[in-house]
Amino acid sequence: MNRVLAATAIDAARSGARRGMPGAFAARYIAAVVVFSLAYPAIAALLRFAIGEDANAGALLADFSYCLAVGFGAILGAAAAEAVSRNRFLPGVQLAIAVLAAGVAGMLLIELSISALVLPLGLSTDKLDPEFSMRRLAKHFAGAASWSVIIVALYMTIEGSRRAARDLHAARLAALAAQHDLYVGELRTTQARVDPDFLFAALLDVDRDYAHGVDAGQASLDALIRFLRAALPGDGSTNSTVAREQELCEAYLAVARRRFALPLEIAFDIEPGVREAPMPAMLLLPLVRWTIADCSVRILRIRVRSVPAGVELAVESSGGGGDDGCGAQALAELHQRLAVLYPGSARLRTETHRGGRRATLAIPGA
Repeated sequence: MNRVLAATAIDAARSGARRGMPGAFAARYIAAVVVFSLAYPAIAALLRFAIGEDANAGALLADFSYCLAVGFGAILGAAAAEAVSRNRFLPGVQLAIAVLAAGVAGMLLIELSISALVLPLGLSTDKLDPEFSMRRLAKHFAGAASWSVIIVALYMTIEGSRRAARDLHAARLAALAAQHDLYVGELRTTQARVDPDFLFAALLDVDRDYAHGVDAGQASLDALIRFLRAALPGDGSTNSTVAREQELCEAYLAVARRRFALPLEIAFDIEPGVREAPMPAMLLLPLVRWTIADCSVRILRIRVRSVPAGVELAVESSGGGGDDGCGAQALAELHQRLAVLYPGSARLRTETHRGGRRATLAIPGA
């Protein structure tokens, strides 16, 4: 689900970026230009009738062609100017460029309407001068540009609102994807704190130890209960502290030593000032699991100290086989959790040397 949401958000953002001339030939703009081209001649004819002037069909048709040329010129000029100047100039400069482009486009379309409609049909109107001259071009440019100020402003307002709606929709989808990733990460963290396979194997070990003796069985059971208490804190918080994560690791290692009969020597070096420092749960234990994954290490050193950027966790094992293939799952789950909690700001370094491993994790402070 999170991948679908993220992909949808990215596609929405890219679709908005690909639209260099957004909606220029969309039905809504064609309909708006046609309505404008019908309304203006009709209103002009009513005014002529009201003041006693004659309104013939030729003048109405010429006015209609003029309005079509101005309307489509304004839309085309605004769309072309927006494709060139958007995100490059201030809104006022974009509006000026769009009006100039719309004036030029409208002038050219008016000239086309004169050549294709007015002159062949013998129409005459004060807006469409049949004699070509620079004065006619200037007149048509001024008329188209003056109408374009209103049309371009409406166009830019509508398109700006549509882009804002698309961007908001993409941002909401991205936020939902991030929230879903966080929920999945927390769910996996809860599951990882009490690994079902580890728990069932530990229960079998308890049963086996009880078969050998009450004292051995009770010791295994006590170690398992301690681990469960550390793994399932009662306050329901998704955050933790350095001290709590140390207790979780100690409880886990107590069970692991009995399970795998590890003669493991454990040394914790926790700075007193960071013991109560807040940190996300399940960052230290995966490092421990990775360093002792081959079940043959003899010495484990865990160090937590404060650094200028936050907290540094260092786990090092020695005396083992150094098998690179062990513990890959624990490390992969840790990478996923860090990507959710600290995208790009956490630093994890791992190295496998002869006879042991070392992992160092630096996380930002709370």
